[in-house]
Amino acid sequence: MRITDSFHIDTLKQEDATSLSEMMVSNHSNFKRHFPITLFKSITFENCLKFIEEKEKQNQEKSNLPLGYDNLTSKIAGLIIIKEINWETKQGELVYYISTDYENRGWMFKAIELTSKYGVEA
Repeated sequence: MRITDSFHIDTLKQEDATSLSEMMVSNHSNFKRHFPITLFKSITFENCLKFIEEKEKQNQEKSNLPLGYDNLTSKIAGLIIIKEINWETKQGELVYYISTDYENRGWMFKAIELTSKYGVEA
């Protein structure tokens, strides 16, 4: 877990399903435009549970490092995921989204920095 004054980053857990679903619903139009598959997989509470379970499995296999990105109130503020990981070259694709409620605070810049370090250390 990486902690700053404003937020912490951690892997998604089943107890995050409600907060994740709420973030997806409140940012529906942005997810529909930019991340339609993620939206489909996590628009309802039940789908969020399945999405998190899938991401937990990928995390254990180290094929994908999904991270919940949330503020200190434990509300999910966004997602940041390292995927398509090549462990030999230590390269992967970084996918991220921050809720419109948390934009313009510099959090995503810091989250990318911390997640990049996490990916190298994992």
